[in-house]
Amino acid sequence: MCGFLCAFAPTNAIDKQSILNGINAIQHRGPDEVGHWGSFDNRIHLGHARLSIIDLNQGHQPLTNQDQSIVAVVNGEFYDYKRIARELILEGYKFKTHSDSEILVHLYQKYGSGCFEHLRGEFAFVLWDKNNNQIFAGRDRFGIKPLFYYQDKKNIYFASEMKAFKPLGLPLSWNKANFLQEKSLFHIADHSLIENIRELPASHYLTKAFDSDKLSIKQYWDIEYLSTKAQKQYDISEAEAVQGFREKFDEAVKFRLNADVPVGCYLSGGIDSSAILGAAQQHYHRPITAFTLSFDDQSYDESVYAKETAKFTGSHYVEVPVTAMDIVDNFEDSVYKGEKLIFNCNAVSKHLLSKHVQQHGFKVVLTGEGSDEFLAGYASFRQDYLAHYMDEMSAAQKQEVEVEFKNANKVSQGLLIGKQNDPAMNTAQRILGYQPNWMSAFTYISAASKQIFNDDYLNFVKDSDPIANLLHSLPVKEKLLGRGILHQSLYLWTRSMLPHYLLTLLGDRMEMAHSIEGRVPFLDHKLTEYVARLPEHFKIRGMKEKYLLREAAKPVLTDTMYKRMKHPFLSPPSKNNRSQLLNEFLLDKIHSQSMRNLPFYDQQKLIQFAESSDDNINPTQRDVILMQAVSACILGEKLGLNSI
Repeated sequence: MCGFLCAFAPTNAIDKQSILNGINAIQHRGPDEVGHWGSFDNRIHLGHARLSIIDLNQGHQPLTNQDQSIVAVVNGEFYDYKRIARELILEGYKFKTHSDSEILVHLYQKYGSGCFEHLRGEFAFVLWDKNNNQIFAGRDRFGIKPLFYYQDKKNIYFASEMKAFKPLGLPLSWNKANFLQEKSLFHIADHSLIENIRELPASHYLTKAFDSDKLSIKQYWDIEYLSTKAQKQYDISEAEAVQGFREKFDEAVKFRLNADVPVGCYLSGGIDSSAILGAAQQHYHRPITAFTLSFDDQSYDESVYAKETAKFTGSHYVEVPVTAMDIVDNFEDSVYKGEKLIFNCNAVSKHLLSKHVQQHGFKVVLTGEGSDEFLAGYASFRQDYLAHYMDEMSAAQKQEVEVEFKNANKVSQGLLIGKQNDPAMNTAQRILGYQPNWMSAFTYISAASKQIFNDDYLNFVKDSDPIANLLHSLPVKEKLLGRGILHQSLYLWTRSMLPHYLLTLLGDRMEMAHSIEGRVPFLDHKLTEYVARLPEHFKIRGMKEKYLLREAAKPVLTDTMYKRMKHPFLSPPSKNNRSQLLNEFLLDKIHSQSMRNLPFYDQQKLIQFAESSDDNINPTQRDVILMQAVSACILGEKLGLNSI
């Protein structure tokens, strides 16, 4: 919906123009209107770039309560806000707009930090409470919307994207300690690639007295999987589970259709977006426009399935072809807008899709992220299920099934399928008592990276263990121990890869790069709370993933889609015959002076790796290493981070 930049600086006044310049750096998030509120002494500023979706003419920000003792900026959407507003009005609270965002200031005024119990949706916000001399900031339960903060002495600054801090004159440099952790894909909740900048973790809020150098961060919600013992006592039939899921999913979709502008859908060839489109079309007053990416490599192209779904639901189908030249032309901007290390061009493809949607005049789309996290969609989760649940099968039978499974998931090879008894997973085995296959699938990244790091950085990270760092940052004892293996793997992925990659580089940042708000029905917390309590066999049945969704959404799915196996959204490898332009682009960047300036890589080793003709190197894994290096190079250039 928007972007914001806020400054709370008791040690020095800040020029309003620098705030506006910072907002301008992220105005792609909100091109419709710029709003600003500042204190008389210029030590407090809240700036906002608005993407107008609800109450187009009056929903201005920053928002204030009646006596202006509370000022807030909000990014995202609050659902069921009309009911909440009516209740607050009956209690005497005065509303100035019909915007969903305005409920925040009154809920905070009434409940304080208890306001989250009443907030449903995807959101990030910063609020100034003058009467209590307090800063209050919060983020949605899954990290759908971004929220960064930069702390400097007693000063603190908040922004929707890190690039907004630069016009404030804040020094930006690489966080060398976090680089390996981010590169390994074992993301830690509050880490960023830049020194002094942290992310507020999903489902957390921050409070800070204005003139204090101390802040408090607390969690207000978490995913609650039942213990194995409690699950056995949880009495629910399949018919009840399916009906319960269908009702909550339908409600989540219906809420997300509320807008004063047209709503479209991102449609892949998978069951998640197909189910959303089918459910949405039943509630929408005209054919929904469904946008689908297509590739010229049949192994990665799903457009034929998407087209069949759009026809079945009576939706308007728009196909967006993506070529290697398109990828090359948009790679740098995708990295700059995402502020992350890209490891597959699926992020660039999503960037291109959002650009096309904007050109069609849309501001809002429904998208399918989150289903795999709660309904066990990825191949690695089925590996876990096969290894730990299907006790009726012998070891030999399981091995035979795994071979068949891998042959049927060739696109996932090298990225989403792990290894059994992986020595690199000894840390996870020691802490968890088992080896999550999704983590095993990424262990090659650290090993391969250490072959191309320079000696100084190798020495710097020689004692770092990214798996241990991630697991020690999470409440393993409280949230994992005693739970089923599958639920443990889902929790770990949901608190790491989901907010830091899927909801960033396949979500908000690629959508908002073109002023598109993505709404995520599968991550409605009422729905996820329901799904989390259900036994694992509702999520995987045999080797069929997302069993519950298939049964609940069957009335709105084609027979093809109902039966189709999960196909991950990935782009073709750069060494694919059709992608030589991309390979040349990567090689040019790897040979550049900017790459030489990075404090991490030995450029000659990297060049040797990039130009190797070793057929034993999986092309997907090769791309991960090269695209991460090129992403770092681009971020260094764009944000002024490069140093030797």
